[in-house]
Amino acid sequence: MQAIIKRGFTLVEVIIAFALTVFVIALALYYFAQTTSSNEDISKRQHLLNVASSLLRTIKKDLRSASEAHVSHRGICLKVNQLDPESGAPESKMVDYEISDGQIIRREESFSKPFSFASLLKPDDYLSMSITQNAPAGSGFFLEIFAANSGGSELIRLKERLIKVDMTKP
Repeated sequence: MQAIIKRGFTLVEVIIAFALTVFVIALALYYFAQTTSSNEDISKRQHLLNVASSLLRTIKKDLRSASEAHVSHRGICLKVNQLDPESGAPESKMVDYEISDGQIIRREESFSKPFSFASLLKPDDYLSMSITQNAPAGSGFFLEIFAANSGGSELIRLKERLIKVDMTKP
């Protein structure tokens, strides 16, 4: 009897090998996409925190030198006492922090500086910002910023007390 020598692969073996290869490639692409999106979220989160940190430093500096402050539906308005850079004499000026279109804009007489959060997000991401003043009993001014990506994953949640107002003293 003559032995049959088998050469090559059967059709079933080729189909199974192809299916396994496609599965492994799809799995690798899925993990690569997950890594890319998490890197993107980490980058967004870091940029949002950098802008928020810069904004908080600026607002707190203005609040420390403010003699008057009030919150409106647009934001916060401060009467800031500073030294004139040229003469060194004390002067008062009005500084407004206005919330508008995903940014908080600091405005003085002839100068404005935007702190933009929306430019760091995609159009379908969610952004919420507010400056509030709480009622007595631990009252003060609070800055609240919340952002989430389109999948609902939280990017930043910040509620920072800018200044405490003691309502017990006359």
